[in-house]
Amino acid sequence: MKDERNESLPEQQENDTLAEKADIALAYLMKYQKQLIAAVALIILVAGGLIYLQQQNHVDEQKASELLGYASSRMDNGFYAVAIEGDSTFTGLKEISSRYRSTFSGQVAALMLGDCYLALEQTTEALEHYRSYKGNNRDLQAASLAGEALCLDRQQLTEDAAATLERASATAQNPALQAMYLSDAAGLYIKAGQGKKAGDMLTKASQEYSNYAGGTKARQMLQQLSATTPVKP
Repeated sequence: MKDERNESLPEQQENDTLAEKADIALAYLMKYQKQLIAAVALIILVAGGLIYLQQQNHVDEQKASELLGYASSRMDNGFYAVAIEGDSTFTGLKEISSRYRSTFSGQVAALMLGDCYLALEQTTEALEHYRSYKGNNRDLQAASLAGEALCLDRQQLTEDAAATLERASATAQNPALQAMYLSDAAGLYIKAGQGKKAGDMLTKASQEYSNYAGGTKARQMLQQLSATTPVKP
């Protein structure tokens, strides 16, 4: 007859091991329960804070967008100084860009400030605002570079302006903007006396962006350039 006690021994050892593990886990929880509770509380606080920030950013963006609409209407009508400073009836671009800088509309306001200063022929101030853009939106980054290029061109730094506009084309995410900036950069290189470089850029723009307005413009510019300077198509 088999010894049933021997057969049950491994099972008993396994149960003892599990019990020991449970005791160890329980002892760990008892010992560190305050730290664990604190850690969980911290996670909850952080998560709640992130949700609050997201909600707050959403509220801020809605408000900034609303204010931007009033300011941009003044800008569209040519009241650039009023659009910058605002008046008793609306908030100006300067305050919008400062107060809501973390929002998309606040960042757009900063670029529009540059446009207003440029329209008022205050090139130094315009350049400062274009260069101040720090957002992550690639098309807005490209727009700030394009604005910077306009300022540099007005300062008679045409070659630097062309290179900056070329960077704007490389930065933009929207292919229509890529095409427009590239063809405009080529125009500045022509102005700077670099016809060969301009021709290469126009050829690229006309081939890679044939379905966009910038590509069409590039083909027209290439034809005009070819009439005066032989360029390999």
